[in-house]
Amino acid sequence: MSWSGTVTCSHCYRQGHNKRKCEKLTEEIEDQYHGAAAMVEKERAAGNDVIWYEERAEHRRQQYMKRTKIDLATGEKVKNKTAKAERMKNVTCGYC
Repeated sequence: MSWSGTVTCSHCYRQGHNKRKCEKLTEEIEDQYHGAAAMVEKERAAGNDVIWYEERAEHRRQQYMKRTKIDLATGEKVKNKTAKAERMKNVTCGYC
């Protein structure tokens, strides 16, 4: 909290929210997902390799799901248990 008692977003620099609840960032992630998904279809139709675009779309989908609990691929709300299972797939042991 700042001296004046309000919070400022580090992404859009507006007062009243932080980066975690920034609507502008959420919209940008959604736009990036749709752009990457469109590029997958475009490159697949051209016969090119689409792995990079698929990974980028999946990463943006995961980010959006983490922020809003809505899956962009299906448009449905996901359960907390499902969202947590997706996040925990890449967890590794810190001791090992």
